[in-house]
Order: sequence, then C-alpha cells, then structure tokens
Amino acid sequence: MRTERLKRLAEKWLQAKDAKAWLDGWNEELQNSPLGASFCSASAYVRAQELLRDEADRKDLQLPL
Repeated sequence: MRTERLKRLAEKWLQAKDAKAWLDGWNEELQNSPLGASFCSASAYVRAQELLRDEADRKDLQLPL
C-alpha cells in the first residue's frame, strides 16, 4: 500500500519518466531506492515521501496542498 501511494505521488508531482527514474534510483540517505525503502518500513516511506517533495520543489513544480 505504501509503495503504491508513493508511486501515485511521484507520478502526480513529477513527470512520468522523472517519476520512474526517481522511484527506482539509488538514494544514499535511504541506502535503497525510494520505492524499495518504502516497501521495507513505514518510517522509510515517510522519509521517501519527504525526499519526493524536495525533488518536486527543486524542479519548481506546483504541489497540491
């Protein structure tokens, strides 16, 4: 369930190809991909979601409240 939510958020907040690359890409802080980390634990999911928001902000995308 967490992984599906993270996928939906990534597709909503990033462009489709960017979302897939971000979800599957290695993240040093998580020591895993964001998708893999979200599968492992709830706390990793929360951190992956925060990192996703940072990535979307970095790309200057409009995020829903």
